[in-house]
Amino acid sequence: MGKGKARIFAIRRRLATFLSALSLALCVATAIVWVWSYMWQDGVRVSAGLLTTGVGFGGGQVAITAIIEAPSSSRRPNGHIDWDQRPGGAAITDAIDSDQPGQWAKLGFGYIWDSPTFGTRMFAIVVPCWFVLPVLAILPALTVRRILRRKHDSGSCGNCGYDLTGNTSGTCPECGTKTKGAAAYAPANEAM
Repeated sequence: MGKGKARIFAIRRRLATFLSALSLALCVATAIVWVWSYMWQDGVRVSAGLLTTGVGFGGGQVAITAIIEAPSSSRRPNGHIDWDQRPGGAAITDAIDSDQPGQWAKLGFGYIWDSPTFGTRMFAIVVPCWFVLPVLAILPALTVRRILRRKHDSGSCGNCGYDLTGNTSGTCPECGTKTKGAAAYAPANEAM
């Protein structure tokens, strides 16, 4: 493997590790929000012209919303941010009426796809935290598994995991990393 390929491999591995750490941080934050949402309902909204987007937490659920306001309605200035917090942890899907067209809620999941009411439209997706948590935990779990496999597999390169059995050069042929030594990866029964 040339130096260019080894560099690309190293960059990919670092990017995967960074994304794994970010996913782990989001996983921990989701667990905290999950517990918090049973005590408080929180919401953040950001306005930009006719569009207001937001994220809300309550009753173990996360809601992502978008409201497109009618041009004639009184609207907030661009970049306006609202934060709302209320005691109690009622589920967000309790406010969704599944009998109405454009609304659905089951098992903590839900959506609102409202038709225009006086020119204003609302779109919302509700997902339970118990669903988000394992999805965010997949990448960190795979990274830990990869690291543990590499450490337990003594006959492989510590950098890329290439099998070095029979390698006598002391250098990994895949990524060019110096290894423990030529005799370290020679087969045990080579003298016979």
